[in-house]
Amino acid sequence: MKNIVITTFTKIFIAILVAVLLIALCLNLSTLWRVHKIGLGETMEGGYAVAVIGSGSMEPALRKGDLLLLRAGGGLGLGDIMTYVSRGGSLITHRVVGHAEAGFITQGDANNIPDEAVAQQRVLGRVVGVLPGAGGWMDGLISPLGLAATGTMYLLFRLVRKARENRKDEAPSHRYLDAP
Repeated sequence: MKNIVITTFTKIFIAILVAVLLIALCLNLSTLWRVHKIGLGETMEGGYAVAVIGSGSMEPALRKGDLLLLRAGGGLGLGDIMTYVSRGGSLITHRVVGHAEAGFITQGDANNIPDEAVAQQRVLGRVVGVLPGAGGWMDGLISPLGLAATGTMYLLFRLVRKARENRKDEAPSHRYLDAP
């Protein structure tokens, strides 16, 4: 019974881990592709991307290390939080505080002055979800070291399982076939 519980737990754990890795990989590839296209001057409509808060400019609403889910397309209104690609290629997440002919006027909640106008073509998406503190975990998970650690854990689970199966096969039987 104990082995069935451990085997079931291991299978569930591995399935969840693989699902999280695949989702993280897809969202990150989507984000990289979108940032590249925006850098080329193309407008991105629809779809999702992710970003990680890297500074305290949006505190207290968003904290450094928060993971953001972004939705591209749709209208942005006053008070919405958006992420855009700066001219230098970095991601900036600030609140829309106004509109200008050149685009949106944004400002970090903790900043005293607004940013320069952001053209619609540079907008990666509107923040539609926040996982507090999960950004560092996500960055670590998809880093080369994180992927190596995940692969190592998977291999260890497989080796332990194989060793248990081998011990089970080699264990002497306590049943007596001669008994009446």
